[in-house]
Amino acid sequence: MLAIHIARDTIKYAQLVNFKGAPFIESLGKVDLEDILQFPDTSNAEITRSLSEKIVSIRNSAEFPDNATHLVIDSSWFPTLVHAVEDELSEADRDKYLEWRFTEMLDSTADHYKFTHQPLGTGNGTTTSYLSVAIPNTFNTWVERITRASELAVQNVIMDIQALGELLAATGKLDSEGNLQVLLENHVHGITCTVFSDKDFMASFQADLDDSLTVTPTVVKGEHALIKRIVKALERALRGEQNPDTALSKIYYFTSNGRQVMVANLAAYPDSCLELDLLNSFNFREPEFPNIDEYAVVVGALSQELGTESSEN
Repeated sequence: MLAIHIARDTIKYAQLVNFKGAPFIESLGKVDLEDILQFPDTSNAEITRSLSEKIVSIRNSAEFPDNATHLVIDSSWFPTLVHAVEDELSEADRDKYLEWRFTEMLDSTADHYKFTHQPLGTGNGTTTSYLSVAIPNTFNTWVERITRASELAVQNVIMDIQALGELLAATGKLDSEGNLQVLLENHVHGITCTVFSDKDFMASFQADLDDSLTVTPTVVKGEHALIKRIVKALERALRGEQNPDTALSKIYYFTSNGRQVMVANLAAYPDSCLELDLLNSFNFREPEFPNIDEYAVVVGALSQELGTESSEN
């Protein structure tokens, strides 16, 4: 089983194999993309051909050939809303409202998308929160074109936010009590945060950090009031000022590079700020692989199969 994560500037991949009777993750790697991908677009034949060639090379580089794959797509490509809907609305009125929210956001381009709406397990008794995603009409054709030459059997197409949720679930770290949890990636350009509550995705944002560790969101998905609350609590933790009244029950962080002073501050609170230790949570055939945290998304995409194979063995 392969997992391939296509982001804006790289393709990262990993393979799950049965090695000497035990499931292992191996063949980790990444390919840099010459053209930054702004969104899945079948109209650009040159970029589609280039992507197809890179996926063929990934398929051929796997030590243990396997056609089955999970394809993970960068969620920043898709317009996303997390919003509350009144429970008293009929199903028809609810659907109209959800469609209207997207139509207002996308304006004249709304006809270029199809919409999916997933109820989350959160609400206040009178409302239910929904995760809504707009998927380009050309998306399925795009996936077929970039994978056709590799002869891969795409079994699942998910977003990176879903793969990260699977990663937390597989490591037993998802909170089922409705508390807010943040999965924080520390990288050279700033931080990326994904927020979960009661096993549901709630929000995500990319943010810049200045020398005082002030968090300035740049790309936001989710309710702004919630993200503002999270940013305030997060800044206290990043500066080593966290207190028991924080809005966040847990911060799980992982890093391949980025500000080490931030990591040191988080490490000072081992009860609420925990390093996401991939090496001790999963079996890697080459545990000394450099920058293994870079592959958290593809590991998350494989985690369900890894758990299944472990239980069978």
